[in-house]
Amino acid sequence: MNYQNRTWLYKKYWVEELSVHKIAKIFGITSMAIWYWMVKLNIPRRTLKQCNLGEKNHFYGKHHTEKTKRENSISHRGKNHNHWKGGIKIDSDGYILIWIDSESPFYIMKDHQNYIKEHRLVMAQHLNRCLKSWEVIHHKGIKYPVNSIQNKQDNRIENLVLMSNSEHTMLHNILRGGDAQCPQ
Repeated sequence: MNYQNRTWLYKKYWVEELSVHKIAKIFGITSMAIWYWMVKLNIPRRTLKQCNLGEKNHFYGKHHTEKTKRENSISHRGKNHNHWKGGIKIDSDGYILIWIDSESPFYIMKDHQNYIKEHRLVMAQHLNRCLKSWEVIHHKGIKYPVNSIQNKQDNRIENLVLMSNSEHTMLHNILRGGDAQCPQ
């Protein structure tokens, strides 16, 4: 009985269908050690499909009721999700995102994960209406430099300006030293 013996290891893994974890447990070693010897002894791995077919799968024959499916889909969303962190996160561009509930009047402005950029939400609340998709919120840069992370996260209403996408593009061309005309 030796996990370094090809015949023995092959029999345990393929014939008796023990998992690598269970074989490792027999010897009190790690699963990685068993994987190492399986590779070294040229013993092929089972595919996931081969491991989880039929009665071998612990979910075999078990199904959730429609009521349970409905309750799980509702109870594990948003504030009820076990990974909930308060509904605030920062995207890859440095903007603050706020999770929005389906009951909010600004819900139609959400992205596919129910988040809204905070500066868009602040402006929408200030105007008391939802913003159009073509409306852009520009951070003026009153307290911090215009393209800095701090400015992108300074969402006070006095630091925000509502404009069209074309106006915003022209403004940034001017700020970069371009020759576009500033909108009036």
